[in-house]
Amino acid sequence: MTQLLACLKKEQDRAIFTAIGIALSGFARLEENLVTVAATLLGVNKRKVGLILYSIINFQTWLSIIDQLFAEDEIYGALAPQWTKISSGIRAIKDDRDRFAHHSALGAASHTGN
Repeated sequence: MTQLLACLKKEQDRAIFTAIGIALSGFARLEENLVTVAATLLGVNKRKVGLILYSIINFQTWLSIIDQLFAEDEIYGALAPQWTKISSGIRAIKDDRDRFAHHSALGAASHTGN
């Protein structure tokens, strides 16, 4: 029975790590899409915008920059209300992303062997 429980625990841990990896990869794709949005609003190359955005540590600043770009844009400015809803959703999930990225999925007991 102990062996079965150990096997189940190992599988559960693997499933947790897989789910967290998928979630973090999804957020990375979201960041890439934000670079595309900013590049479109600025009318410049995604590489250049990526260089700028990825040099900004504060992710909330990314969103604020894009907010302002929408507000100033003559072509895409009409989409600002839709962007505001999307941005609010992104802000809401960012804290969850940070917890997954910076905290142990298994808790302190797993690190001490307890």
